[in-house]
Amino acid sequence: MQEWSRLLPVQFAAWDQDRRHPQGDLLVAYGFVRVPPPSAAAGSARYEFRISARAAVALWDFGFLYSRCGRGAVCLDRQEAAALYCPEAGLPDGAWTREAVLRRASRTAPAPLYLTKRAIEWISRYEAWRLAQFGFEHRPPTQVSALQSSPRGVSADASARTL
Repeated sequence: MQEWSRLLPVQFAAWDQDRRHPQGDLLVAYGFVRVPPPSAAAGSARYEFRISARAAVALWDFGFLYSRCGRGAVCLDRQEAAALYCPEAGLPDGAWTREAVLRRASRTAPAPLYLTKRAIEWISRYEAWRLAQFGFEHRPPTQVSALQSSPRGVSADASARTL
């Protein structure tokens, strides 16, 4: 996990670049649904992706959440570069700020390895799709080298979008 804690800020910066890609929002192209907050002052837009009837991910400027029915969720917090366990599964309706999402997190129970591993695998699959579709253009060289040196690397298997 120490390696992923180091790479997490790089991944968030990469997603920021993907949102502003010259060919359009790559998160939306992948299948995310962008859900804006109720008002401009309410916080960050949420990107939602339903993996299956039992699993989903959400992405904000401040964090990433992988949720699995019956298992809870893991929140990868951009600010702390840490995995936090959320006992309640599902995408948090009405959560537009970091504080609102982190209120769901347990400060006493560590994030289960199963959920953390699934979150990292899902991110790897997204990156594989992005690489196959768009290459590393429009990402700074430091992001490219950091993502390529990740523990699992970036696979070219872009077809695997589900877990």
